[in-house]
Amino acid sequence: MINLKGNINHKNRQDLYHNYYISEWNALRLPIGGKREGQVKTYCPFCRESRRNKNDKSLSVNIETGFYTCHHCGKTGNIHKFSVVKEKQYKKPEWKNKTELSEKMVKWFEGRKITQEALKKLKVSEGLEWMPQENREVNTVQFNYFENGELVNVKYRDGKKNFKMFKDGKPTWYNIDNMGETVIIVEGEMDVLSFVSVGVDSVISVPNGASNFDFFDPDMFDNHHVIIAVDQDTAGSTLRRELIRRIGAERCSTVDFKDCKDANEYLIKYGANELVNITVNEVPVEGIVHLVDYWDDLYDLYKNGMPSGLKIRHQRLNDCITYETGRLMVVTGIPTHGKSEFVDEIAVQLNTMHGWRWGYFTPENFPMYLHASKLIAKLSGHWMQHSDENELRYYTEYVNENFFWVLPKDDEYTLETILDKAKYLVRKHGIKGFVIDPWNYIEQTSTLSETQFISKALGKLTNFARQYGVLMVLVAHPKKMEKSDGEFEVPNLYSISGSAHFFNKADYGITIYRSLSDEVQVHVQKVKFRHLGNKGMVQMANNPSSGRYQETVTGMITEWNNENYIINGNTTRI
Repeated sequence: MINLKGNINHKNRQDLYHNYYISEWNALRLPIGGKREGQVKTYCPFCRESRRNKNDKSLSVNIETGFYTCHHCGKTGNIHKFSVVKEKQYKKPEWKNKTELSEKMVKWFEGRKITQEALKKLKVSEGLEWMPQENREVNTVQFNYFENGELVNVKYRDGKKNFKMFKDGKPTWYNIDNMGETVIIVEGEMDVLSFVSVGVDSVISVPNGASNFDFFDPDMFDNHHVIIAVDQDTAGSTLRRELIRRIGAERCSTVDFKDCKDANEYLIKYGANELVNITVNEVPVEGIVHLVDYWDDLYDLYKNGMPSGLKIRHQRLNDCITYETGRLMVVTGIPTHGKSEFVDEIAVQLNTMHGWRWGYFTPENFPMYLHASKLIAKLSGHWMQHSDENELRYYTEYVNENFFWVLPKDDEYTLETILDKAKYLVRKHGIKGFVIDPWNYIEQTSTLSETQFISKALGKLTNFARQYGVLMVLVAHPKKMEKSDGEFEVPNLYSISGSAHFFNKADYGITIYRSLSDEVQVHVQKVKFRHLGNKGMVQMANNPSSGRYQETVTGMITEWNNENYIINGNTTRI
C-alpha cells in the first residue's frame, strides 16, 4: 500500500562560440589574497556551498599559468586563458492565476478519471498557444511547473497530443513543491494528476520525458524513499534503470501496473482504490537476486534474442569487441606503446556516438589539462593549437560537460576512495564509463598478499560496474618483457605484474602493441560473452594530426580521418 497522505546549428561555426563566454577571473572572483605568483590554496566556488566543511581550501591555483584544480569536486580550468559558459539564464512564464477550465476540458479530464480538486491543486490552466506542429494558435491545456511557489515552466498540450515547453523555461520536476519523505516518480503530468486524484500528493514527474538528466540533483533524494512508477514500455524501462542507478537501489522501490502502461491507464481500468493500494516491490539489493525482478530483460531476450554491444567507428575492431556497461575491461601493453591513448580512443568514440560520459582516475596524465588537450584533439580532429580561441572555448566546455577527473589527495589513492568519487560521478553526471590508469597507483592498505589483494580489488571493480551500470576500464602495466630479434614479445593479461586474476576476472582483455615499424596492433585477447565479440587482432595506425587510431591492412594510410566529431553533429546525447 502507498501511504503518502500528508506528505548546433552548424552552418556557421562562429555562432556556436561567440557571445557565450566570460572571463573566469571575473566570473569566479577567486579569493587569492592579492598574490602575483606561486601556487595558492583557496576555497572552491563550484562546490563550497554544497559541502559540510566550508572552510576546506580545496582549490589549487597556479598564478603564473592560471590553471586551477579542485581536489574535492575535480573542477579544473584556467583563470587567464580558458573561459566558461555563463550560467544559464532561464525565463519565467507569466502567472495569470486563471485556473478556470472550460466544460469541455473538465469533461475530458473526467473521462481520464482526473478530479477537479486535483486540477485546482496543481493549478492546471487552459488557453490559446502557438503550437509549431500546427503552425497556428490552438487551445491548449497548460501544466504549470512551480518551484518554491514560483512558476518556472509550462508544458502545453493540444487536442492532437502535440506538446511543447515554455521557451527557455527552467527544467524541473512537475509538482516538486509537494514532495514528501516518501515520493513517487512518474513519467508525465497525467500520472501525477492520477495519484493526486486518489489522495496521494507526494508524486513528481520528470520534465519532458527526461531525454537528458541535466536537471537532476541526486542529493535531493538522500533522505527519501523513492517509488519509481514510470511507464511500462521500452522507454520507461530505460528511465527506470537510470533513476535507480542515480538515486541508488537502496532508496528505491518500483510498482507493477499489471497490463497497463502507466498510472492513468491503471486508474481508468482498476479504479482509485486499486491505485492507492498498488503493489510496491523492492529493487533487488546486491547479493539477492529473483528472476521475476528481471522479467522485462528476460522477455526482451525472448522476443529479440541476445543483443550485441555498442559499436564504434572501427569496423574490423567491431567484429572483435562491442561494448556494454556492467563490465570490467583490462587493458595492458608495454610502456609507451599507447594503451592510455587507445583507452581515450574508446572513450571518445562511445561518447560521441552513444552519449557516454566518462570519469578518470589517471594520475600519470597529470596535470589534467594535458590529458584534456588529447581528448580535444580526438574530438575535433586536430591538435588544439590549430583552433582559434573561440573554438578552443567550445571544445573545452564540451570536455568539461562530458569528461570528469578524480584526483584524491596524495595519501588517499585507495580503491575505496576512488570508487566513492566514481559513485558521485554516476549519480551527479550519469557517467557510463570509468577509467583507472594505471593500476599500480592504487594503494594496498590491507595485510593480504598481493595476489589476494588483487583478487579482492578486481571483485570490487566488477561489482561496482554491475551495480552502477558503468564500463570499468583498468589499465595495468605488464612485467618486464623479453625481446626476440630486437622486438618485445606481445604481452597478455597473464603478463601483468602481480596476479593471473587480471585475466581470470576480466570481461574484456586487450593488449596494445607497437612494433618497431610503428604499426599498432590491438590484440583482443578475451571477450567473456560471445554476444559481445570474439578474440582477434586488428592493425591500426596512430594519426599524427589528432592522436586518433585508424584501421589499416597494409600498414599505410592514404587518407587520415580528421572529421570533427562535435561540429559535424555526430554526437548523440542520452
